[in-house]
Amino acid sequence: MYNNKHKLSDWEWALLVLLAIALPLSEALKNIASVIFLVVWLGAFHKDSQARWFMGKWDWIFTLFIGSATISTLLAFDFGHNWMMWGDTLLAVSLAWTLAHSSLQDRQIHWLLAAIILSTLVATLVGLWQWQISHEKTFFELNSVGYFNQSAMYLGMVAALTAWSSIILYNKINRYLFAGLCVITVLFSCVMLWGESRGGMLAFFLTLVFLVSFFLYNRRINLKKIGLWNLAIVLIFSIFLAINPHLIEKSIEKSQEPGGVSSGRGIIAEVSLEVFKHYPFFGIGVANHEKVSHETMAHWRGEDEVLWQQLYPKNFHPHNLYLGTLAERGLVGVVILIILLIAWLHLVFATGRRQNLTTTQWLVWGFGSSVLLVTLFAGFFNTPLRHENARLAFLGLGLMLSIFYTNQRSK
Repeated sequence: MYNNKHKLSDWEWALLVLLAIALPLSEALKNIASVIFLVVWLGAFHKDSQARWFMGKWDWIFTLFIGSATISTLLAFDFGHNWMMWGDTLLAVSLAWTLAHSSLQDRQIHWLLAAIILSTLVATLVGLWQWQISHEKTFFELNSVGYFNQSAMYLGMVAALTAWSSIILYNKINRYLFAGLCVITVLFSCVMLWGESRGGMLAFFLTLVFLVSFFLYNRRINLKKIGLWNLAIVLIFSIFLAINPHLIEKSIEKSQEPGGVSSGRGIIAEVSLEVFKHYPFFGIGVANHEKVSHETMAHWRGEDEVLWQQLYPKNFHPHNLYLGTLAERGLVGVVILIILLIAWLHLVFATGRRQNLTTTQWLVWGFGSSVLLVTLFAGFFNTPLRHENARLAFLGLGLMLSIFYTNQRSK
């Protein structure tokens, strides 16, 4: 089944593990590891006579995704060409593409997933210290990920992976490792509930409900029992909120501000749609949404600039994956994004219904599902396909494609 894929060497795997470790911990090391991994992989892949450069629809999807980012960046004459963000997008997608064309041993996958969880654990402990003990940070942040909403989405992806691993590895590993996984899951969950990001917490909660429901349904558990398990999850979350009602208090506080309970996201949505009206096909360029000024909006709408400054005094960061893509990459870009997400969802459901999956395959399925679902849900409130979040998400997709996807003609 995998004779058309490149067998990942120990050197390539080590670079991939280094990248996984660096993602939440070191900005510089993350980029260095990404570039070196890509260069080394391309060199090894070129020499592999059995591997194929083109395998079908996923290569087209990745090409279109990068192509839309390239065209939008090239045509961004009015707001500037943000090639740094374009490069970030390229490196993220390249992770999925390289892994889709690679095969990994079970032990390589296990250590890679362990590296993702443990590096996030270290970053979480450091973030908690800086937030609650030393007070170096106003909000909880993972070191390299930064801004608390972005950190919450990254943590939500890994927290869902850890919870899923606890479920799958029950009775398959020794009790100390299992207990460690459970403790890490509880810690990540508490930080999600304790933190400042309402959108990140909601995305994690919905992802956890999906994973638990799917696992129980796949085990032929009846719908009544599935409902009871989900009710238990809701009650646990409710207890945590009752103990620490900060998120509820934050929503009430925000409702008194000009931007309302959504922290101004409705106003930013108006900006996104206004941008789309002026740049409908290819947008204003990757990562240029926040370059739209109050003066520009006032000019486009024929309104007073002071009004826009009062409505939303900050930069117009998109705070929405779908509307942000519509503004930055236009209609072409958002259609390609939707194609990517639909194809990914289809992969999740098609592979999840298979019978007799191995433990490794279930772990990879849970990882790919977790990063996708957090991306989908959090995408209504933030921009999860950027920076570290994008690389983690495409890493999850790449592992799924490595394990589950092969061009039909090559089987």
